Amino acid sequence: MLYDSNDIETPKPKAAQNKLNKLNPFVQIYPYFNKFDKSTALEIAKNYDILIDCTDNFAARYLINYVAVILNKPVVYGAVERFSGQIIVLNYRKGATLRCIYPQPPHPLEVPSCDEIGVLGSMAGIIGSMQATEVLKIILELDGVLSGKMFILDSLNFSAQIISFERNPALADIKSLGDYKEICLSSNGQLNEIDMEELLKLKAEFPEIKVIDLRSDYSKTPIGFDSISIPY
Repeated sequence: MLYDSNDIETPKPKAAQNKLNKLNPFVQIYPYFNKFDKSTALEIAKNYDILIDCTDNFAARYLINYVAVILNKPVVYGAVERFSGQIIVLNYRKGATLRCIYPQPPHPLEVPSCDEIGVLGSMAGIIGSMQATEVLKIILELDGVLSGKMFILDSLNFSAQIISFERNPALADIKSLGDYKEICLSSNGQLNEIDMEELLKLKAEFPEIKVIDLRSDYSKTPIGFDSISIPY
């Protein structure tokens, strides 16, 4: 484990550095205490040959993908959700990128919060170990790197599958960093209210969204689009 109870109140980068240095004091570790965002991403990533994506939100994942394409670096992508996990190697030798399989990130309202879905801790360890294996394959220039392939593992029945996808030049040609909002929030950090203007924009962009109207005076004050009336 990277952290334990002794690390409470210690900044996570520093705690991680301390633990990893105990495992191998001959590895040079550079902790960063600033947020990896549009203003810092390129400056941080330019110092490394391979990027390893262990983040937990789509905003960071798409930012890493943009940075990798601009700097021409491979990304070893890993994700876990509940009892399953997936691994992809992106932008390897100008191969397929994240946008080639997911052109756009999901809308915040389409994504359950991290509190709601949860992650099996052992699954994170399995996917992390497999990401490390992909990194070694890249360094050693071995065959079988998961470029243009998504490996999916379901730990409930230990079934596995590989989905192949190709580079889409129209989507992979990235020249500048995009803007993405962090959307994996805890229940304490979720946005509980939106105004009518934001709701109308959502309905225009995602017309399939169902709106339940809890007002008792629904018939007197129509809201301008179809909704399901269930007075509170």
